[in-house]
Amino acid sequence: MKTTVSSSDRIAEIKHLLRFVVHEPKRLFLCLFLSATLGFWVWLGPRAVGNFIQDVIVQGDRSLALKLLGVVILAELMRLTTWTLMSMGYARLGQSVIETIRRAMIQRILRLPVPILDQTTSGSMMTRVVNDASALTDFFQHGFVSVLGNIIILGGLAFGIGSISPSLGQILLLVFSPILVACVFFSQALQRAYETARSELSELNSKISDYFFGMRTIRALGDQAQKLRSSDERVEAYLQAQKGSVKVYSLFHPTLTLGTGLMMIVLCTRGVKDVQSGQLSIGDWVSLLGYLMSFQQPLVEISDRWNFFINGLTSFTRIHETLTTPTEWSSGPTAPPFESIHFVQVSFAYPKTRGNALTDVEFEVRKKQRLGFVGESGSGKSTLLQLIYGFYTPTSGKLLWNGIDFEHYSKDSIRQQLGVVEQFPFLFVGSIRENITLFGKTPMDEQDWESLALYCGEGSLVSELVKKRDTLVSERGANLSMGERQMISFLRSWIQK
Repeated sequence: MKTTVSSSDRIAEIKHLLRFVVHEPKRLFLCLFLSATLGFWVWLGPRAVGNFIQDVIVQGDRSLALKLLGVVILAELMRLTTWTLMSMGYARLGQSVIETIRRAMIQRILRLPVPILDQTTSGSMMTRVVNDASALTDFFQHGFVSVLGNIIILGGLAFGIGSISPSLGQILLLVFSPILVACVFFSQALQRAYETARSELSELNSKISDYFFGMRTIRALGDQAQKLRSSDERVEAYLQAQKGSVKVYSLFHPTLTLGTGLMMIVLCTRGVKDVQSGQLSIGDWVSLLGYLMSFQQPLVEISDRWNFFINGLTSFTRIHETLTTPTEWSSGPTAPPFESIHFVQVSFAYPKTRGNALTDVEFEVRKKQRLGFVGESGSGKSTLLQLIYGFYTPTSGKLLWNGIDFEHYSKDSIRQQLGVVEQFPFLFVGSIRENITLFGKTPMDEQDWESLALYCGEGSLVSELVKKRDTLVSERGANLSMGERQMISFLRSWIQK
């Protein structure tokens, strides 16, 4: 798992995220239009207040009072309305993007090579699909909308300051620049803290997943106390990682507030001198004051929502890693009907292990032949099946399908002609009927079920399973005996082939 992200990687991730966003061009265009409109209303409000002070109060032109007051009220109402519409638009856009990303992740996971899945913990994968996707939801609904909207507001305020007094605007920018540099530093530190917290959360999820599925073994061995100590260590590690992110974030908000305060001091010293010297009118100074006072709210909101923003980007780093992992190769022509499988001097070693699981294996099995492999545990019997299914490729040697290299054909077309019944079969959550037919992949009507029971004989295990075919199977088939699970797996393979 990645712990650091380079700038080039971050740019690639943002480009990848934007590809999902642009899938909704109309909604995206509307959101961008509202964002630009928001900047205009933010600029107009303080400017109209300054004109009201200068023209109506200082110069005494009462004829403009109602007009300018109406502009001020209109600008504020439109700012609030535009912000509301923009927030709703980005929220809906975000939900659509999240839905697309979730589907893309599930599709990618279903096509990941088995070696990748074997080297990835279930907790890590679940963290990406559930926790990281949820963090990305917060990124769009809270972080992205707030940060983008407030950056636009700051842009409108900066434009207003520069349009009134470019020289004073440059001084204010110079004063605020060190604060911006500090904020960049805090953002990087916050991102590292979130990455560490995500890593610890993955480890914790993996632990809990192992405990849950191995609970019978843990109870039988009386190992609860040791497992509790181990889980306590992971919980403590996750807590410390969370504390690290809170510590960094607690310094972020005061830094922004300090920047606003420094700019206000500059305005009250240099700005007053400019008014006294005639370089600024009182109305312009009031407009500048309004712009600076408006600076505080968006900066505070950015600091409050920045954790959602960084957390979302950190989560998408992991999502991006999954979405860009190469999928299993499955192209090529359809394999012809099975006639023979030939292992030609096949050797194989699992990744990150010493020694071969298979060495120079040579055999051939033809259609209608029966071939059995006998050997002690670890002798490579299961590895042979892994190679036949194309989950792994030989380190050396070749596998031939009807005399042609396996790699010539698509793996899916070969697997469709194979069936496997494992010693410890996997059952899906659903009914017995759904597990046998793979949720309708191979349709079976009631007559087919009755024929199956009749063929196997009254009182047989198959007939009993047929009778309770609508019984729900709990997770991993925990409410069925091992024999029932194996028979369901056999029937599933039999009717599929």
